[in-house]
This record gives sequence, structure tokens and C-alpha cells, in this order.
Amino acid sequence: MDPNLQIAISSEKKSNNGSSSLLDNAVASIRLGIEDYQACNNDKDRVLSAVRNVYAGVLLLSKEVLRSLSPDDEVLLHWEVVPKLSENGIQFKPAHEGRVRRTIDKQEILDRFKSLGLQIQESKINRISKVRNDIEHYYSRHTPAEIENALADAFIVILDLTRQHLHKDPSNLFGQNVWETFTEIKDIFDQEMKLCRESLSAIDWETETLKSSLEDFRCEACGSVLIKQLDANNTDWRNAKFQCHQCGELIDSEELVRSAIEESLFGESYIACKEGGDQPYEDCPECGGIYIFEENCCLMCGFELSGSCVICHNPISLGDYEASGGGLCSYHQYVADSHRDK
Repeated sequence: MDPNLQIAISSEKKSNNGSSSLLDNAVASIRLGIEDYQACNNDKDRVLSAVRNVYAGVLLLSKEVLRSLSPDDEVLLHWEVVPKLSENGIQFKPAHEGRVRRTIDKQEILDRFKSLGLQIQESKINRISKVRNDIEHYYSRHTPAEIENALADAFIVILDLTRQHLHKDPSNLFGQNVWETFTEIKDIFDQEMKLCRESLSAIDWETETLKSSLEDFRCEACGSVLIKQLDANNTDWRNAKFQCHQCGELIDSEELVRSAIEESLFGESYIACKEGGDQPYEDCPECGGIYIFEENCCLMCGFELSGSCVICHNPISLGDYEASGGGLCSYHQYVADSHRDK
């Protein structure tokens, strides 16, 4: 059996000394991950084990926060929770008492934090998850930059969970040696990131959506998030010559922005698909770029959708504009097409 699966199965129990074995397992997993990182020397099995263990530890730490907040029955860890009538009124209980049929996964952990109004580094957890999955299933894509990026992200997540939510000192919890290694990785990463961000500081990003997507800039060649521009005085992102600081790959500005926006808005897009809401962006009908509905413009060419149907005067959608050239709503375009076919 996968050792991480064993950790997950046993983590909902209490240890013999009364403390949470969930926390014990989280600490053990993170320690193992750092030991693997220290000893990997390009050994692909140790590299995979390092990321896998740290990622498992992050999820277990997140579960420990929810366990500590559960009123009873560790209810916040259960996937299936139902209202039940008791002597104290209606209470929420696990659907299957006496055993855990399935505990919450990564996305459900994030959703539960949100519903409780708890802060969590969602974008960083998602990036760690992506690196872990890429290395697990497509090892050829792995680079040292990805590992360092993932561990730097993990450092921030673990620091927040331990100090802000569990009120513990991470150096005491994980041991001085482990925490110093984490700190060294983060310090080196921060220095490199500072140089990259300084090179981008003159750029006018024009919209909040594009500015916030900086967190998701990534080199497609090596996976590094250390992206800089060669001319630090340039102010126009469209004309910027972007380069990966890690591997030296030159990056097309529009390709960089498109992939960053898609990554940044992935969560909103996923929810829209799952729950039937509106997508946060679509292809621009004018240039094929990215039209952001919240900004009401295309990030690439600046096209803004405006106007109404010339017949009924209702606002036209992006799809209407593309189908009719901007003059008709979908209904009256359908009517016009029907008459044309006769």
C-alpha cells in the first residue's frame, strides 16, 4: 500500500497520548519530504517522494485545522455530513457513524475553509498539487525549478496553517533542521523572485485581472515562475521581451499572458462548468485573444462589447456579436437566418 495512503487512512484517529495523530502524521510526512529533498541528488524516486510527502503533509495539516474546529465526531473531516435530530436539537453529523467512508479531498478542504470564513493559500496549494501530479504522472516534465517552486509555496502554506490556525511554532513542530532547510529554499527563491519582479515593475498591466495573473506566470519549458523582462524600462507588456530566469527560455508575451489568465481563472471557470454559471472569459471575436467579462474588454486588443440589438434593443452578448457582426441578438439573428433560408 502507498505509505501516503496509509497516513491518510490512519490520520483521523487519536494517538495513545491523547494528541491528534492527524497532526503527528502531517509533521512526519513533511519531515520525510524534506529529508528526501536533502538526499535526492537527482534521484527521481527521492524527488517524487519529496514532493509527494510535502504535499500530503500540507493536506493533513489543513485537515488538522478542520478537525480542531469540529464540534464532535471530527465532523468537518467527513465528506458526507447530514443533519440529525438529537436531545440538543438539530446537529450536523457524519452520514456514516462509526467509520469514515470517505474524508474530504483537496478541493473539498478548500471549499470547507471558505465556507467557514478561514483564510488559506488556495493558489499555492493548487500549484503544489499541479507539480505533484505532473511529476507523478509525467516525470519527463520535471525540473529542479518545479521542485524549488513547489517547496517555496509549501513553506508559505505550512507557515500560515501552523501559526495562524494551529497557533504553533513551526520550528518546534517540525524540528530546527527541517525548518532551516525550508527557510533556505524560501530565501533563495525570494531573492530570485525579487530580481524578476523589479524587472517587471515599470510595466502598465492596464487591468486588475492581468495584474493579479502575475502570480501565475510560468515558463512552459521548465515550469519556473521566475519570469523577467529583458528591458526593465519597458512599460508595454505587449512589447515586452520576457525570459525565464531559470532556464533562459524566451517567452512570447501573449502566450505568457494567456496561460497565466487561464491558470488564474481556472477555479472560476471550473465552478461555472460544474454549477452552470457564466464563464469568466471567452475568446475575443475581434482578435482571438482573451475577453474578460469582469473587465468588459479583451486584454489583447482592448475591444469592448457595447451596443444593443437594432430590432428589440436588448443588450447583445459576445456570442451574439460574433454570430451577427454586432447588430442582432440571438433571437433576431435566428429569425433573419430563417427568412434567408426560405
